[in-house]
Amino acid sequence: MSEWAIETCGLSHRFTPTDAVLQDIQLQVPTGSLYGFLGPNGAGKTTTLRLVLGLLRCQEGSIRVLGEPLESRRVALLRRIGSSIESPSLYAHLSSVENLTVWQKVFGCPARRVGEALHQVGLHDTGGKVAGQFSLGMKQRLALAVALLHQPELLILDEPTNGLDPHGILEMRDLLIRLNRDHGTTILVSSHLLSEVERLVTHVGIISRGTLRFQGPLASLAERNQADRQLTLHTSDNPRALEILLTSGWSARPEQGRLFVQGVSSIQAGALNQQLVMSGLTVFELTPVGQNLEHQFFDLIGD
Repeated sequence: MSEWAIETCGLSHRFTPTDAVLQDIQLQVPTGSLYGFLGPNGAGKTTTLRLVLGLLRCQEGSIRVLGEPLESRRVALLRRIGSSIESPSLYAHLSSVENLTVWQKVFGCPARRVGEALHQVGLHDTGGKVAGQFSLGMKQRLALAVALLHQPELLILDEPTNGLDPHGILEMRDLLIRLNRDHGTTILVSSHLLSEVERLVTHVGIISRGTLRFQGPLASLAERNQADRQLTLHTSDNPRALEILLTSGWSARPEQGRLFVQGVSSIQAGALNQQLVMSGLTVFELTPVGQNLEHQFFDLIGD
């Protein structure tokens, strides 16, 4: 099994000679991961996904999917991939069962998968209601059912929570986590908001203006800009606490009855607290102050 479910090298794309939509994208989606592909609208997310699926011709660079070159193995690879890109592609005059039955015949998978997929996305009780009468959220669910029908190894979803209410977003998150955890499905989810997917993904790639600004485990993003984090302290003897901190090599200063300590990770904060307590001080307040993941996201995209 390949280390990467999706790997691109030097991927660039132009719609016109002067319009560089993507520039040197080195996308690496680990096999078995739940990967969040993040960026503002117009950043190049959908173009990248369309290239990875072979819906756009690759102009420059290379693409490997599930360990194989896309260009020479596209038809065989698509049988192992489920996807929903941009607006759901559905038959408006057909019910959910009828829509999936069409795709079941295309994929050549067992007929039982129609009911199973509809149960997975919560559309098993829509009866004869046709897709044209569905809400946008229901259409998103039906598109996901189509993508899941043939039990793909790799699932690629473009803004899958678009149109869902808060409860629907939670259900979608739980479903994707179960697919990834219980079935080993590698999932790539694109979104324009980190806050929407940070509870879902294991890895992230952040794209802005056609360039990849960050890529790696979610925990690595959380640890970025560690030097900018501060810890606010209030103890039973702040002057003594300040002396201890400075002697231990911390960058600390007193301000408005509190102590501010620069560049403290979560693990270090626990050790620092223990050090003060062991020195006979009572710690009344210990509060991390710094960038959350969403702030870091906006810093990376430059908006």
